[in-house]
Amino acid sequence: MNYEEFKEYVKDHILEYLPESYSAAKVTIQSVVKNNDRKLDGLTVRTQNSNISPNIYLNQYFMDYEDGRDINEIMHEIASVRIRSDNAEFPMITDLTCLDKIKNKIHAKLVNRALNEEYLADKPFTEVADLAAIYYIELEKSEHGNASVVITNNMLDIFGITVAELHNIALDNMRHCKEARFLTMSEILKELMHDSVGGLDFEEPSLYVLTNSDKVNGAALLLDAETMDRISDKIGKSFLILPSSVNELIFVPASITDSQDLSSLVEMVVQINGSEVQPEEVLSDHVYRYNYTNHSLEIAA
Repeated sequence: MNYEEFKEYVKDHILEYLPESYSAAKVTIQSVVKNNDRKLDGLTVRTQNSNISPNIYLNQYFMDYEDGRDINEIMHEIASVRIRSDNAEFPMITDLTCLDKIKNKIHAKLVNRALNEEYLADKPFTEVADLAAIYYIELEKSEHGNASVVITNNMLDIFGITVAELHNIALDNMRHCKEARFLTMSEILKELMHDSVGGLDFEEPSLYVLTNSDKVNGAALLLDAETMDRISDKIGKSFLILPSSVNELIFVPASITDSQDLSSLVEMVVQINGSEVQPEEVLSDHVYRYNYTNHSLEIAA
């Protein structure tokens, strides 16, 4: 099957893989604009008693299918994702328009402004150098992933607050709910390799990684002056920031940057973004500095 045939097959047959309670569900596929203006096709299976239904994006499943994955296995997984969503405690749709009920679930995410003209058109955001901080409501967090709703201009009007007030709410929640993790590259490698490192002794590199406890949207920690002040206490105020992805950042102290040509660092970022980072998770091709005088991000190259 080509992609269009694949989508129609999933739409026409998904109910066969779901319990009888889904037999009268309405199945639709709609194009959804995601980060970096990437358009994905979201499958929804909405039952009569559901107040909210997740988008199950089919693009990656089709890539798996092209790589030889069995269609029945794919269908069973899509069905499993939909069933799990019914066990999640999503708020009622009316709750999403009541600020008091969702205030402690509001968080920030950094995205690229130039790559998101369409995506940002209906959303409140705060400019951060050439990036933008957008805001979302975290509905559910589990081992299977996070479910969230991005806040739109219409929602902000209903909340009756300004973008600046929304930004401050997100920052407050970041400090209380999204613990900053600032680790050396060797500490990251040891975590990834777990016990397999045995008695190996890593040479301590002078590179650091900033993310949060969820390892999701961790680049937004740049917005928190308290986090950045703690980083300066640890490695000093002279460093460059490489945007690894929307989820994490790499900090390069002056001891390395003094002998490193900026253009080579930019070249490295561009190469990694093009080959190692998912398109919707790319943050920027620039290298940045942090200005502690006014706690702001600046483009270095």
